[in-house]
Parts: sequence; structure tokens; C-alpha cells
Amino acid sequence: MAVEKDRRRLSGYSREILLAAIVVAIIVFAALNSVRFFTRIDLTESKAYSISEVSRSLFEEIPEEVLVTYYVSERLQERFPQPQEIVDLLGEYAASSRGTIRLRVVDPGAEEAALDAEGYGVAPQQLQVSEEAQQTYALVYSGIVVSYLDRFETIPFIFSTSTLEYEVTSTIRELVDERTRDLRFLIADPETTLDADFSFAASQLAREYDVRELAVGEPVPDDVDVLIAVGPQRLPSEALYHIDQYLVRGGSVLMAVDSVQVDLSTGLSARSVAGSGVFPMLSSYGVTVHPELVLDEAFNQIVVQEAGRGFNVQRYLPYEHWITVLEQYTSPEHPVTARFTGLDLYWPGWLDVEAAEGLDADPDPDPDAGPRARIIVASTPPAWLLPEPYLTNPQQSDAFRSRAAQTRGQYGLVAVVTGMFESHFPGSSAWPYTPESGASGRLMVVSDENFISNRFIQATQSGYNLGFLESAAQWLSNDEDLLSIRTRSSRDLRLNNIDDPAAKQAVVTFSQAVNIYVIPAIVVVAGVSRFVRRRRRAVAGRKQ
Repeated sequence: MAVEKDRRRLSGYSREILLAAIVVAIIVFAALNSVRFFTRIDLTESKAYSISEVSRSLFEEIPEEVLVTYYVSERLQERFPQPQEIVDLLGEYAASSRGTIRLRVVDPGAEEAALDAEGYGVAPQQLQVSEEAQQTYALVYSGIVVSYLDRFETIPFIFSTSTLEYEVTSTIRELVDERTRDLRFLIADPETTLDADFSFAASQLAREYDVRELAVGEPVPDDVDVLIAVGPQRLPSEALYHIDQYLVRGGSVLMAVDSVQVDLSTGLSARSVAGSGVFPMLSSYGVTVHPELVLDEAFNQIVVQEAGRGFNVQRYLPYEHWITVLEQYTSPEHPVTARFTGLDLYWPGWLDVEAAEGLDADPDPDPDAGPRARIIVASTPPAWLLPEPYLTNPQQSDAFRSRAAQTRGQYGLVAVVTGMFESHFPGSSAWPYTPESGASGRLMVVSDENFISNRFIQATQSGYNLGFLESAAQWLSNDEDLLSIRTRSSRDLRLNNIDDPAAKQAVVTFSQAVNIYVIPAIVVVAGVSRFVRRRRRAVAGRKQ
């Protein structure tokens, strides 16, 4: 009888050993294959840590292999988590590309590898290192080289995944497509130039476009992807005609237009821009530009020089003419403003559209239905209008609100028009009529010509104006898929980022309860349950 019990006990042990061996083998097998077959769960609201469907389908556009080389120093990987996040994201490209994208991770620790990295334009950075109670500096690398056939593009230094997908996807597309998109600035004011007055905007756009200036009166070539007209209220009829014909042929135009001209050289004196041909032209497309200034409760400050005793004093004064656009008053549906980062406007007029539609209107109308205009950026609801005479002196701010009660309301600041445009110019020998080409054009109207000027961007530290411009250019050039990648963002869910004290305390209490009580209780219950089951099996075995 005792022998039989021992045999059963040994048989039970053998089964447990065999089961444990099978479990270990499964874990090892899964670990070995996890390098090739893996998945990740991204719980961020915008899926900021996963590549989008646009990037996953890149392999369909790539006829030959693309090599992505990530040069990263071992010292950097040992001290910071960001390099591994970059490797993981690049690994997803390779895993989803069906063999068309190959990833190579290289440590430029050796001299030959470092020379190779720098030859491609990967920029080394100094890193402060603490070793054996001594502070030293080391050169580290974290750059990406994308190679295709005999061409390559370099991301000299990257230390975050926030814009990585956008940069890699756009770089691969540029290399494979081998065509640089063309963007032209048409600057109406003869006293301003692209290099001197709009260099910030030009530099921002030059990363993706061939940026050049178009002479006033010159026809817009068909191969231009985007035209940016700054101050079109000053343009002669001939230049407006060429813009009109470009739109009719399916072109894409951004117009930064003023209905009220503010002269900086004469103490901010302002006058209405009367008689310009651009206003009836825009009206024929469905956008009306009104000759009144919009003032808002969401505003910037302006620096004013005041004379002191033998020296000048700078003062910052609130200035309701310089509007700060708030995210909740932009279109959540339109690609340009879907994830709005900011926009400042300086002495803007207000825009009206024929078919007044809400900010949540459909961003993709039927192009065969004719052009459709809509507002995508508006003021706050308590904004007001300032008609002539235009009071612009910041030291007379009390007078700005003297007529505010009569005109309180929400006003359009940026409008877009999409569809097949009909020419504003009648057919004649002077203006030969171009019939509809059947191609859908795109037009964006911003009620301020200064929003991309170096001078004003510096005055209010409005770097996000350049981001808005870049998003607008991508929408105009039909790059909504890339735009959707670039505007993806993740929410900051840190507890110390919650503003409401009651909400913060509730989250802290919940987190403490889960970590201090719930999780330990689950572990204890599981342990007790396992102990009871084993005890019952032992008792049952002895009875047998």
C-alpha cells in the first residue's frame, strides 16, 4: 500500500515537472519569437507612441529597399530611455514594411563608425558624464540616416519620439518620390522681401518645399504646389488675374490679407484699404473681408517705449488689437486646426462666408458641387469690432471699448474655400477667360498679413504661427495624411499637471488605494487560495 502511494506521489511530481518544463519552453519560444512577432498597446489618446496607418502602408510606395540607420552612442542608451523608444518606433517601421524597410542600429564608439556617421551629417553632441565622482564630457550621437538607392537624407540629431514618425515618413516619401514640392511667396509690398522679412517662415517651409519668391505680375506656373500671397490688397489687377487663373486650374493659395492698414512708421496710424480688387475677387469665391478691426478679450501685450529722466523705459501694455486665438474657437474637424497649437493675429479684420457653417462642418465637401467657403478659426464670443476712426494707440486702451457693447460677438478670422473655382475675371482680350478645368482648388484666407512676419513673431514669441503656416501648406498641397501625423500629440497625464485641486486629490486618493490596498489584497487572496487548494490536495492524497 505504501509503495502504491509513493508511486502515485512520484507520478504527481513527474506531471508537475513536465508541466513546468512545458510552460518554460513556451515562455522561451515566445521570447525568441517576440523579436520578430510582437505587438504593443498604445493607450494615449492620439496613439502618439504607435505608427499610424499612413506609415504602415508606406511599403506600397517603395519599389526598392529603404535602409534606416540609427547612429546612437552606448553611453546615451545607458543613461536615458529615449534612445530605446526611438529604436522601438523605428522597429515598428521595419516590422510593418514587409521587408521594404530595414533597420540598422550602430554605435559610433569606434573611430571608423564615428567618421561614417559624421560623413552623413549626423551631429555629435556633448554630454556631461559623472564617473567616479568626476564630471567629464563625452561626445554622443543620436541621429538617423535614411538611404534609398544612391540617395540619402539625414536627421542630424533626435532625442524624442514626438516628431519622429512625421520626420521619417516624410523623409522616406521625399527620397522615393524624388520630387521636391514647389512653394512660392508672392509679396506685394515692394519694401519687404522674403529673406529680410519672412525668413522664419521660409526656413520652416524649406524643410519640405523648394521655397522661392514669385515676381509681382508673373503668371503662376502649373507645377507650383502652393502659392502664399502676402498683402494681396496691394496687388495690381494683372497679378490678381494670374492668381485667379491658377485657382481655376486647380491650384492652392493662401492669402494673408489686411482690410485695415496700420502704418508702423507713423505711430500706428490706421486707414481702411479701399478700392483694392482683391476684395470683390474673394467675395466672388464666397469670402467677404470687412473693413473693421476685431478686438478680443484674448489678447497679447505690446512693448511701448516711454521717455524717462535721461533714458527710455520699456513698458508692456495689454493690447486688444493683437489677438491670441484659443483652441476651442477653431474647427476640430478641419485638418489644419484638428490639433491646434496656437495662432496670434495683429490688427485682423473679420471674415464672413456666404454659407455660414459651424466650426464643426464637414472638412471634405464634394468638389463637384462648386466651391464652398467656411470659417475654421474665429474670435472668442465676447470679441467686438472697431470701425473708423481706428483707435490703435495702446496708451488709449480705455477708448478701445467705448463702442464694444454694440458689436459684441464672434467673428471669423481664417476661412477656407474648396472646390472647382469659377474665374472672377470676365473673358476679354485683356483677361482671356480660362474655362473650368475640372480640377478642385483650395484657398485659405487669413485676415492678417503680419502673422508670418519676422518682426511680429519676435514681438510676441509666436513660434506657433510658423506651425500653423506649415499645417496650412500641407493641407493646401493635399498632404492631409502627413498632416495627421505631424499634429498628433499626447496628453500630459501627470498628477501634478491637474489644475483642479479636488480632481487632483481624487486621483491621488484612488491611486493610493489601488497601490497600497487593492494590489496587496489581490496578492494575499491569491496566495491564500493557492495554499488552501494545495492543502486540500494533500489531505485527499493521504486519504487515498
